[in-house]
Formats: sequence, structure tokens, C-alpha cells
Amino acid sequence: MRDMGGPMSRAAVEKPASILVLDDEEGVVSALRSMLRREGYRIHHFTSATSALTLIQEDVVDVIMCDLRMPEMSGIEFLNRAGGFCPNAARIMVSGYEDKEVILNSLAKGLAQHYVMKPWDDTELKSLLARTVRQLRLSEYQRLRDIFGGVESLPAAPHLHQKLCATLARPDVPVQVLVAEIEKNPPVVAKLLQVANSVYYSARKPVTTVREAVQFIGTGYVENLVMVIEAFQHVGGSNDAWAAEKVDQLWHGAIARASIAKAIADEWLDLHGKRSAYVAALLQDIGLVVRVRTDPERFRRFLDLLQTTDMGLLDADRRAFGVPHDEIGAALLRYWNLPESFVDLVARHHRSSGSDDLLTVMQVADALAGGPYVMDPSPALHPVIETWRANLPSAIATR
Repeated sequence: MRDMGGPMSRAAVEKPASILVLDDEEGVVSALRSMLRREGYRIHHFTSATSALTLIQEDVVDVIMCDLRMPEMSGIEFLNRAGGFCPNAARIMVSGYEDKEVILNSLAKGLAQHYVMKPWDDTELKSLLARTVRQLRLSEYQRLRDIFGGVESLPAAPHLHQKLCATLARPDVPVQVLVAEIEKNPPVVAKLLQVANSVYYSARKPVTTVREAVQFIGTGYVENLVMVIEAFQHVGGSNDAWAAEKVDQLWHGAIARASIAKAIADEWLDLHGKRSAYVAALLQDIGLVVRVRTDPERFRRFLDLLQTTDMGLLDADRRAFGVPHDEIGAALLRYWNLPESFVDLVARHHRSSGSDDLLTVMQVADALAGGPYVMDPSPALHPVIETWRANLPSAIATR
């Protein structure tokens, strides 16, 4: 695979580590929360094992600190179940009892990597966590290299998008300044005009200039649309015609899905939510773009599994590649330092949406857009899907 950008640095993928603290004693949770927040960690704290499990089914954490003896569920049972949702998280057992046999068995089986005795020494605990997080970062760095074929360089971040963000951050910027920046990149111009003239945007007359496209689509949406156009372009690798055709298919699918998400969000969510739903829906399958660009032969096997077996999308994905495309997409966006909210939605776009309105919008839009890479939606979403199928604007609903 050829070089696709600047050298990959460990710093580029680092963010504050997230730590889940679980203990049935509120005083213990409070003490750990206070100490760890001062160290700059993001803390999720619980006195209920059930509540903690609910969190890690929807979110990924870096470190799990769990009391060994709890009334609702033992620490061993919790760690065993948590490992299924967060297999890469470091796990630390905490206990005020010397349960040596239980502890040694748990460490030997890999349920936990460390054991901390209550009362702990703050300095030693902070040192242990710093070492643990550092090792996680090294593992994450290696995992990213493994995901992208062991290359020294990864796709460069969308530079034009960064320029547009800086431009729009200035007060009262004329539209022409934004237009001038976009016009410096002809491939982006071509895609932007294609989108503006697509059935999904329903222009009443042909859009022929960047200025018309910006005014028609809206500056807030254009900024993020440019980011996604660049993302699709910057994932390099195979240039054969078959791979290019599949990337184009993924691009049109992303635009269709995002347009539906925008139509739903316009009536459902606030302004921030509308834009988040649109961008996340555009980006959700960027991991599949990485797949087809970097390993088209294995992508062919993946498609063959989808078409000739009863495997679902994620099962076929894991069978063909080992690492699912939602993890790849999230890893790439995090490497590009995109907002964590987008990274999180891309990472979770095939998980249960629960009460998450943004994720629900994405999954409903995905189902309505159709195509070869759509998962069967949760039965709980079927009534919502049918409601929106009947109420979408006709230009979108009859695509």
C-alpha cells in the first residue's frame, strides 16, 4: 500500500483516557472520581453493576476499575461480561479483602490485568494507571497499523475542511471567501456540484457554480460535506476500476442516507443535532471505503459472503477482515482528530440505538436508503421506519 499522507504519530491518536469506576460504596467511588479527574481522565462512575454494563454496551472505555465484592453482581461476573463489550479495555480489580485464590485465578484467566488492595496509595495507583494507559496507547498505535496494513503513513486529514473551519470561525466572512477556498480544489468542486444537483437536494434549476452550491446547500452543511468529500478522496490504495466503482457506490449511498437523515432531523432534532446526524450519516461507512481501497480482493470475498450465505453484514465483515468496518472508520476519524461525537456515532452505528435520538436517525435513514451494505434494523425501529417512509419528501422517498 502506498504512502497516503504525513507520518503517523502516536500523539495524533491520543485523547484523555476514559475510566469506568464501579464500587457499591459511594465513598470509594467519590474518592476515586475526585482523584482521577484531577489527573485529566474522563470518568464514568457507578455503584450499580447493571448500570455500568448498560454504559459499556453503548460506549467504549479504556480502563475498568471494579470492586471484587458487590451485592448485585460479583466483580468477577461483571468483568467477565464487560470483556464481551470492551475486549480491549484494561481491567483492574479493587478489593478490601485478600481473596488470593480468586484474584490469582482471575489474573491467570485474563479477566483482569491488575489488582489493587484497599486502602490504596494514591501515588502508586496514579502511577499504575499512567503505565496502563501508556501501554494501551502503544497497543492502539500498533492496532491502527495492523488495521491499515502495517503502513508507516495513514490517509492525511482533510486539509480543505480545516481551512474552511478556520475561515468560518472569523466573524462576518463573505460567502465569496468560502467559495474561493473551495474553488482551489477542482475534484471537490466537481463532487459538490454533483451533490447540489442530485435528486436528494431537489434543486429547481441546475446549480452550475460553487457560489450557487454553497447558497443552496447552506454554509454549515457545505463545510461538513467538503470534509466527507475529502475523506473519500484521501483514502488511497487500489486504483483499479472495480474498486473505484465500489467507492462511487459507497459515495452515492452516503449522500442518499445523509439526505434522508437530514430530512428526518429537520423535523426531529435541534440545529446541532441536525448537522451531527447529517455528518455522521455521511461518514458512517468510511471504514468500508478503507476496505475496498486497501484490500479489494478481500472486499470481493466479503461481498461474496454477503451474497451467497445467510451471514449478516457484520458477521461477513469479521469473517473476511477480522476487524469490523465500524471500528476501522472510528479509528481513522480519531486519527484525523475529528470531533469525538462523530467518532462515537460512527463506532456505534450498528449497535442498539436505545434512547439515542441521533443514532436512531442514522439507523432509520440507513434502512430507508437501502443498498448492499444495510443491516437489518432492530424490530423496535420498524414502526419508526415505516412512519418516516410515509412522510419523507417525495423527491427523497421515491429515490
